[in-house]
Amino acid sequence: MELVSERELVKLLAEFQNTNLADKAGKDDYAFLQETIFPTLLPALVHLSEHLEAQGVVPPPAGYKIEARGAEQASAGSSQKVNPQRWLAEHLVRHHPAGQVFKHDSAYAEHLNKIAKGRKEQRVERERLVIEQQRTVEEEQVRQELERTKEEEARRVEDEAARKKQVEEKLVARDLAGEAAVKEAAPPAHLPLIVDFRSTCMAKVDAFDFDNADSTAELVAGLYTEAVVLLATNSNASFTAIGDLVDADTVWYHTAADKKEFLLEDEDEPEDGSEVVKKEPPAPEITTRALPGKDDETAYIIRRGHGITLEEVVDSAKAKYCSDAKYVEGMFFFEDKRPGTFLAVPIVRGGAVVGVLCADTLDSIAGSELTESEVTLYQAVLVALNEAIVKADWCLMTAICKKHDAKIRTLAAHPATLPALMAEAVVNAISEICPSGVVSLGVVDTDTDLRLVLHREEDGTRTCDRTVTPAVSGEHVSLMFKVREKCVEQTTELPHAMAVPILDATTGVAPVATAVLYVSCETPLSEDLVEFIRQIAHQLVPVMLAPSPSAMRTLKILASSGTGGDASDIYQAAAMLCARHVNGSSVLIGMAHGADELRIVQSPGGNGPKLHAVVSRSEVPACKEAMRAQALSLQGQHVAIPLVLTRGSSTIPFGVIAMVVPGGDVQLDALPGIASALASALAGSQWRRKLKACGMEGLASLLKRAPNIKGAYLAFPDVGGRQVCAGVIGEEVSSHVQTGKLVEDTTGLQVTAIQAEGGPILGYIGVNEAGVKVSDDEGDSDAWEVMKDVGWTLATVSGVIEAQGALFDKSGEEALRSEEALASHFNAARFKLVTATTIAAVSLPYMDSVKVASQPALGVVAIMQGIMYILGHQHRDVSEWPKCRKLITHHIFKEMKMIDVRVPLKEHKLKLAKECIKGLTPTVIRSAEVSDKAVGEMPLALWRWVVMVLDVQGL
Repeated sequence: MELVSERELVKLLAEFQNTNLADKAGKDDYAFLQETIFPTLLPALVHLSEHLEAQGVVPPPAGYKIEARGAEQASAGSSQKVNPQRWLAEHLVRHHPAGQVFKHDSAYAEHLNKIAKGRKEQRVERERLVIEQQRTVEEEQVRQELERTKEEEARRVEDEAARKKQVEEKLVARDLAGEAAVKEAAPPAHLPLIVDFRSTCMAKVDAFDFDNADSTAELVAGLYTEAVVLLATNSNASFTAIGDLVDADTVWYHTAADKKEFLLEDEDEPEDGSEVVKKEPPAPEITTRALPGKDDETAYIIRRGHGITLEEVVDSAKAKYCSDAKYVEGMFFFEDKRPGTFLAVPIVRGGAVVGVLCADTLDSIAGSELTESEVTLYQAVLVALNEAIVKADWCLMTAICKKHDAKIRTLAAHPATLPALMAEAVVNAISEICPSGVVSLGVVDTDTDLRLVLHREEDGTRTCDRTVTPAVSGEHVSLMFKVREKCVEQTTELPHAMAVPILDATTGVAPVATAVLYVSCETPLSEDLVEFIRQIAHQLVPVMLAPSPSAMRTLKILASSGTGGDASDIYQAAAMLCARHVNGSSVLIGMAHGADELRIVQSPGGNGPKLHAVVSRSEVPACKEAMRAQALSLQGQHVAIPLVLTRGSSTIPFGVIAMVVPGGDVQLDALPGIASALASALAGSQWRRKLKACGMEGLASLLKRAPNIKGAYLAFPDVGGRQVCAGVIGEEVSSHVQTGKLVEDTTGLQVTAIQAEGGPILGYIGVNEAGVKVSDDEGDSDAWEVMKDVGWTLATVSGVIEAQGALFDKSGEEALRSEEALASHFNAARFKLVTATTIAAVSLPYMDSVKVASQPALGVVAIMQGIMYILGHQHRDVSEWPKCRKLITHHIFKEMKMIDVRVPLKEHKLKLAKECIKGLTPTVIRSAEVSDKAVGEMPLALWRWVVMVLDVQGL
């Protein structure tokens, strides 16, 4: 090659190599050309120029003389016979780097190879640095996430310990205060009695299992019984009872104790005049009764206007003592006046009268009478009783809070939890503690309104997804908007209601309220309930998100719960989110169809384009400009935003969301987030659809290669890692495995993950475990190994699908070719993996030893002949070993890799290869090479390659 001198060539190539491409578009493409194309193409073009000049097709450069041999070759008319394209093609094939048949040995080619080598080293180093940087960033993210998780866990443990300590301190303080109150209220003569009664009541409370109880009714009934028995035993009363205040005009007595006294008849004096020995009467007999229920006809009920209990005891909240009930105006017992003493003490709890404790001596046969001094005994008993009941209620509320707190924490941590499910859990929790309360959980959808995800009225009526504005009347609405505006907790003047913000601290400098929780009760909110409401509000942060992340979470959950089929539910959800967060109406979603058209996948209804219709982009206002500029576009009340995919450093618009908005751009902040979420969800759904198509091919291969497996299923993980069955092949795997449903129970199933090394779980392959336990030497390996091999192959296929990217334009040839190629992805990936494994397992010295062997093992001969048939060699050159072994060269592995299994190979050659290996099994092959175990695995690897090729070709 004498076109330029060596010195000029070196200078030219030095300038060529040092060209600064830092600011030039396509620099990566240029480096690729320098590394791979130029070392082969440029010398070939130089050779082509010389050849054409020698043939007289083109004149040589000025001052350049063609050598005599060239001139002799350039005969008249020879230029007509030269085909430059064919000559160049043949030259490139002969000098292709992969073939290594011929090499360019000129200085020009040598320098080009040096440049290519340098470019490769630069690229490898650049890629290494990028990978290292990505790894560093990922490790830092993981480290920060771990630190954040550790900090949150440490904070949770610390808060839990602080709450536990606070509870213990509160219990100790309550216990001391209760003990002091009892000692202060009890008469000195009865102090030991009251203290023992208090201890008994507290022991009952401590022994009660609040974790498995729905109410304290059983415990409180036992405490009431203890109280009436104590008073009947240690006072002069013949009857004691406790009643609840059902309403302002009704008292219902439910627990009572009767004292039956015994008298001794007077004895005659002894005839001998001795002193009469007085006998003590038997101790009174105390019996307790659970009085009839308040709805029973025989219930012990006192209503206003009958007797004095409501007017003189309940209304005044003071005890009433009557020395003779017969002469007290308005007092009746069973419709008649009866003589005897009467005592009634109000039961006051939480500052209000909740019941009455009464006693009388109307049935006393011993003439016993209550005294006014016994009022203090009854009041002291009520002090101890109330303390025990209050503690029981507190313990039950604590247990309920603990139970619901754990449930809400679990929901908050689960990635599949949506606001509606969380709202139901929150309302259920507060309603169980405060049954007659009002609970409302609202999220901030737009700048002007709140959407009440779930609202519960006092009577238990519930409404969902109700949108309210500040103009809507109601205490809960006004208080919730006040909280939203100020982002701080708000309460009413009377502490019976409160509203708490759910704050997102990641949206800017100051936290933003993304939701508001409102709670009100008939009675003032207790300190414990207020603290529980605050805890709930803090736990809602991961679920009650701002519009954009909320849309991303919603659509991600929806896409992950599907199997790549019809995406109409995703389109409908996106349209609903647009209407909710943007106040948009007539929402249209279209996919690109050619250069200027849209395929409608979500119709706006009315007079708009119909579903599945193909329309011009210009027919939909703002759409054409949005997709051209790849940005949000406004035309009057019409707004459109493109759906965009990112490929490397470029973005590709593949669809559009369009709608009508009444408020200009005021409500458009959430629209880019919705568009991004929809694009991500659609890409994930399409990826699943493609992998499912390839996965079913993999399952068919599994059943063919492992005959003992009769049925298999393919599943994808939802956001929580649960299996969603995408498809089943063969016989039923389990009654729990149904297409499109969660695989709730994996008992009796053998499952392997579709997962690249070190990567996330992409899917699952499952079979009945009975088919895996049986080994079959006729197959290429045991069933479990085949399952893992299919999983690994599908992971490789996933990478291929990912590299191709999502294609939503169905009108182009690229999409058509992509769909057609799905059927062959699995076989191509399996071929590539098995071939690479085979080449890595078989050494060239072993191939050389087989070639020189005049009589190798029969199994080895059969395998080599099968390989040669697959490579396309003629029967006459393969059938006899002396001829066949000549075909074994160091290029055999390259020939094996160059096979394209996507297209059918010659059927008669495949049948000959199958006939060659007929009867061979792993056991037979290993036994044929017993002299060297290492060598024994090499023919086995080659046999598996032959079996694989025959399998993917359908034989």
